[in-house]
Amino acid sequence: MTRNSFDTELDALHFEVVEMAAHTEKAIEQAIVALKNNDMLLAQKIIDGDDLLDDFEKDIEQKCVHIIATKQPVAKDLRLVTAILKMITDLERMADHASDICEIMLSLSKESPIQIPEEIPLMASIASEMVRNAINAYVHKDIALAHHVIERDKEINRYFYAAVAHIQDIMRQDVQMITQATNVIFIAKYIERIGDHATNVAEWAIFNITGIHE
Repeated sequence: MTRNSFDTELDALHFEVVEMAAHTEKAIEQAIVALKNNDMLLAQKIIDGDDLLDDFEKDIEQKCVHIIATKQPVAKDLRLVTAILKMITDLERMADHASDICEIMLSLSKESPIQIPEEIPLMASIASEMVRNAINAYVHKDIALAHHVIERDKEINRYFYAAVAHIQDIMRQDVQMITQATNVIFIAKYIERIGDHATNVAEWAIFNITGIHE
């Protein structure tokens, strides 16, 4: 295989990852909209679309393994394939968490209403921004933006612990709300995990540029 044809194969792989990332970002943004607007139809739509991201992950993974086995890439080419293999796992997990949030919303809609702590929408907005910036850091090879994503994870963690404290107060005040309150904690945890996975993507974006995994 000539260098030009190998570059074409790597470019196609890169663009497929970017396409997967765009679908992941959209799923997360829509899940947040559904959560803020209590939109059950949108929540169900996100759940129904989750298989698409699973298919992306499997297809890209197979292509990466094929490249490693048959082309034996080195240096920056190997860094790219390695970073992609790692990132697609995080992208798929983030999409899973968007679907998880929507499934909990559907469950909550069948119970007595519970007040959502104000920290959760704030967490969701930060998580969405982190995902968008992590993807852009990879696409544009922007180390500074990747570091910004990593730093914001601390902020989302602070909101998470504050949200959990508020939900625990609800549990103590009304034991009949324990089921709903527990589900809200899960929503907060899934948002926090989206932030963690966005951080991972940012770290692999840095690795793709520098060869160093932070």
